[in-house]
Amino acid sequence: MKEIIRQVLYIPLVNLLIFLIWLIPGHSAGAAIIILTVLIRFILIIPSRKATQSQLKMREIQPKVDEIRRLYPDDRQKQSLEMMELYKRENVNMFGSCLPMLIQLPVLLGLYYAFSNGLDPSRVSLVYDFVPRAAVIDKTFFGIDLTKPDHTYILPILAGVIQFIQTKMMTPKRTKDNKTDPSVAMQQNMVYMFPILTIMISRSFAAALPLYWAVSSIFSTVQQYAIMKRSQQAHKNQPAAVETRHGVSQIEERSDNIRPIKEGTQTKHGVELTVRRKG
Repeated sequence: MKEIIRQVLYIPLVNLLIFLIWLIPGHSAGAAIIILTVLIRFILIIPSRKATQSQLKMREIQPKVDEIRRLYPDDRQKQSLEMMELYKRENVNMFGSCLPMLIQLPVLLGLYYAFSNGLDPSRVSLVYDFVPRAAVIDKTFFGIDLTKPDHTYILPILAGVIQFIQTKMMTPKRTKDNKTDPSVAMQQNMVYMFPILTIMISRSFAAALPLYWAVSSIFSTVQQYAIMKRSQQAHKNQPAAVETRHGVSQIEERSDNIRPIKEGTQTKHGVELTVRRKG
């Protein structure tokens, strides 16, 4: 499996980078990384969009998750069963947001290998014979040597700040209903931990890696913003909740066949659970 990843993803990426450097006037490594990043993000645009939609869906159903935890505070098994049923009913993929990140790992490894060799094509043994190579490469980006760690911390901090904005956009807000939810607390902590980790890790590697991560995060942030605006507009066009003689009941707004929740079912925030009232 490791060799397959190396042959299919790792080596071609190194060759694509060397080719882009040769193709760009001035043979700028920084410009080549930006172009490579944009190309990769366009390739990943569909899985990235699905990942963002999955994260938004998780935010939307968070009140229902909170209600399940409130109804079964001491029954973990019942909580899990109800949540699995909820995710299935709402068509939520718990692992949908992981794919784009997994695909980008070979890219980071490829960049690390290429720049750890000083971007010298004669030293990069993985370059195909038919790939043209620039005799002289501009290894700087606004005065920063991309083959060495950025001791000015400009690129690591830039990558961390953009990572913070991207993560903050997708993190659910703390409310009185979820303030005791450990998963929400963990997500809130990740808003700050991920950017700090990004800065700490980036400052130890060649500056090419935080440059790639910053450009990739900018692309992701713009894509997330567009999807969130579209989602908010779609919600405005959905029917509002209604009151019934049995208390607070809601219409299942996100179903293609809009139907009221059955009477006799314990509901709150639009959650339909298997708990029945005693007769």
